This record gives sequence, C-alpha cells and structure tokens, in this order.
Amino acid sequence: MDMVSLSDMTDQRFIKTHLHYHILPESVKTSGAKVLYVHRDGRDVCVSFYHFSRMLNIYKYRGSFADFRDNFMRGEIVHGPYREHVQGYLEHSDTVLCLTYEQMHQDRGSVVRKVADFLGVCLSDADVDDIAKNTSFEVMKANPDTNFRQWEDSGLVSGTEEGTFMRKGVVGDWRNYFTEEESETFLKWRNEEVAPLN
Repeated sequence: MDMVSLSDMTDQRFIKTHLHYHILPESVKTSGAKVLYVHRDGRDVCVSFYHFSRMLNIYKYRGSFADFRDNFMRGEIVHGPYREHVQGYLEHSDTVLCLTYEQMHQDRGSVVRKVADFLGVCLSDADVDDIAKNTSFEVMKANPDTNFRQWEDSGLVSGTEEGTFMRKGVVGDWRNYFTEEESETFLKWRNEEVAPLN
C-alpha cells in the first residue's frame, strides 16, 4: 500500500512505527489517535537487535556482541538512543497506552483486554481467548501474514545462522549474552537519566 492510498482511507487504520515520540507527526499527537507503545527489557532489546542487525542485509553487522552492546549503550544504533526512545513514550502515558513485552508474555489475555478498553472495543471472553491464542509467538511465527517471511523472499534478510525474522520470542534471553557484571552496568546506565523502566 502506498502513501496516496493510505491518505485516501476513511476508516480506522493501524500504523506500526519505530519512531521516537518526538518525531511522530503532530497530527498523531493532537488528533485523538490511539497510540500503543510496547517496550521490553533493554538487555533483551539489545540481544534481539544484535541478531536482527546481523540478519538484515542492509546492516550486515559482523562485529562482536560486546561491541554492539557498547554501541547500543552509546545510542549509536538505528532507532537509538534506547533510553530516550522509551522515556519519550512513558512521559506521555496519559495519551499513550504503554505496555511491556514481559506483560504480554506473562498474561496475554489481560493485555488484550487493556488494549480493547483503550481502543473502546467491547470483547467477549471468547474474543479475548481467540486473540490471545492467535497472537502467541508460536502461532505468529507460523503465520505468513505475521512472520515477515516475505522479507527473506525479497532478499532484505538472509536466513542465516541468525535464524528467521522471528527468532525466539522469549523473555530473558539476555542472560545468554550478558555476564552479571555487564548486566549490572547496563541497568545502572539505563536508569541513570530516566526513571526505572520495568
């Protein structure tokens, strides 16, 4: 779908972005648009983005994880700096529904209800169960409408040792990449200029 056809749409639409809050068009902030923001533990973001950067053919990152982590903490990555990205949305939680990946992983049904309430949509218990089931990582990874397999087909990503676009979908994979000391350093860095994010 191109921008012209998007602007011609009259009913509700869904737009996904990785933009910082301050970069969003003013119309998004002032029109009553519903904004949902999902963030996750920065250590898991760092690990996930490391693998994504190795898989995405326009990045072709081949450095070490340690170097990538240091770049991440300096804000020298696409969509960085991380802290400012998250804080920008959290500061507008009066108009933005802020959710965490960890919440979705732990109790998808209650998150579905939160989103429905925020959007003003009435759902039955069966609807909630159906949405929760169909938004599980396993189901979405197998679904061609949600698994980004077309990115592999187009050559944007390479199905390499890094795996597919949807890699693991777990909470806490950072433990396989960070030592205890590195984790403590990361958490101290994350919280030094912004409120704790978890």
